[in-house]
Amino acid sequence: KVLREFGKKNGIELGRMGSLEGVQFPAGAKGDRSTSAAGIAALSAALEPVDAELSREVGALSSKDFRFKYNKYYVRMVELSASSPEAALKIARAGLEHVHHAFEFHRGGSSVPFDQAMSSDTPALFHTAEESGSGTLEAPSLSVPYINGTLSGPALRGKLNQWARFGTIEPSAADAIRAVSETPEWLDLR
Repeated sequence: KVLREFGKKNGIELGRMGSLEGVQFPAGAKGDRSTSAAGIAALSAALEPVDAELSREVGALSSKDFRFKYNKYYVRMVELSASSPEAALKIARAGLEHVHHAFEFHRGGSSVPFDQAMSSDTPALFHTAEESGSGTLEAPSLSVPYINGTLSGPALRGKLNQWARFGTIEPSAADAIRAVSETPEWLDLR
């Protein structure tokens, strides 16, 4: 539906846009692919092994309720994960297992569960290679795209201060970006 509306607004025929390929959110009972419903199901599955009651509470949420309350459930999941390494692993494994079974993989007009697609016998499309250069590397510096140019050095630090004062970004975000800007060795990814 969204693709059709996008196509109409932009003068694109749906048939020209092709079918959905790759990983897709699970289809609901009506055929829609709700990110909220997928989030509810994944979070509920992740919580099940460590807090079945909280898992049921999350699973009973409507998509609208989830959009406005999800943060408290994710905070609680993080707290439960931090309680022990075992709890963290149980939560991670259960959540990933759910997503691997629930999400779908579409290719060439067919659809299979994501985990099945990833375990199928397909030719390797990727390989590892290493390239070594012989040129000199300029000292790394942080530059941030902004409007029609980039900000770096004193101009970036000034803009960070301004953004923090105006509430555009949190002061801690400005501090973190400033720290990266002032520590060029962090930018050397060799």
